[in-house]
Amino acid sequence: MQPVRLRNLKQYATIPNAISLARAFMVVPIVVSLNRWDLNANRLPMAATIWIALAILSDFFDGWFARSYKEVTRIGKMLDPIADKVVIFGSFFFAVPINSTVPLWFILFIFFRDASVSLIGLWVTKDSKRELQANRTGKWSLAFTSSTIILFIFQIYPWANYVLAFTVLLNSVSWIFYMRLYYIYFVVDVKQEKAAS
Repeated sequence: MQPVRLRNLKQYATIPNAISLARAFMVVPIVVSLNRWDLNANRLPMAATIWIALAILSDFFDGWFARSYKEVTRIGKMLDPIADKVVIFGSFFFAVPINSTVPLWFILFIFFRDASVSLIGLWVTKDSKRELQANRTGKWSLAFTSSTIILFIFQIYPWANYVLAFTVLLNSVSWIFYMRLYYIYFVVDVKQEKAAS
């Protein structure tokens, strides 16, 4: 029995999953280095800038490795968006330069958008074999959310406000796409369950 468990464990020990896990832990140096910054827009926090860039790049590379080396796993599809949320919301709530410059309503908007997508998605797929994973609009939403944060903490106006407005629009469209997909999943699964019974 033990060898089977080890074999099952090894199939999840992939490079893409390791990259996603590493990205989640990047929130620590991002928050620490940002909180050590004196908020002087003329002196960029280089350590934080490097860590943020690595987090953004890792989000690209874990997907690239998974597709290129056919290492797409069920746990990887769940781990990738979880890592994204850990970095985003960890930075939102614990990095002073972010929560003191980014509008509170935007932070709450992103929080409730992501929470509703995750919770409704889990509820819809809990009794089926369907898997939760980020769609393309979700990935673009994450990229623009990250860009909004960067523009605000570096006080790059008026572009910060322009990108924020577009990010809200993109996240709203992405939310509609998710809800539409979940509705289809729900209707199809309910029909299949009734047909089977």
